[in-house]
Amino acid sequence: MPVIYTAYMVKDSAELLVRFPPKHAVHYGHHCTIRFQPSRGDVAAITPGLATALNVLARIWDNKADVLLVEAPKSTKTFPHITISTRAGTPPAYADSLLERALHAPDTVQYMPVDGVTVDVLEGYFDGHDVVSPAS
Repeated sequence: MPVIYTAYMVKDSAELLVRFPPKHAVHYGHHCTIRFQPSRGDVAAITPGLATALNVLARIWDNKADVLLVEAPKSTKTFPHITISTRAGTPPAYADSLLERALHAPDTVQYMPVDGVTVDVLEGYFDGHDVVSPAS
């Protein structure tokens, strides 16, 4: 089965959602994408199950989505993040445009700096059916 994305998989999504209560109806909080539609080489470049921690830089939200901007060294995303929640009917990929707006039109989003908070994660991938991060 082809890999849909490689990611930092959040070790304890439930705990993350307690620390950052979702602002919208549909809850996520399970990963930070490293690469979407990775090549075999991209998949080989991660170590499934490797534990690390991501620094949370800020929480950014609007009336459609709520995300944590994080430092994620291997991520190919312009704005590495963990989507916390979205409004029903809003795809999680909307988070990318939310973060782009935060940079170019900051008055259209809510922004809260976060200092000294990390999220424990494991490197892994999602193949459309299973999350693979062996130490999980």
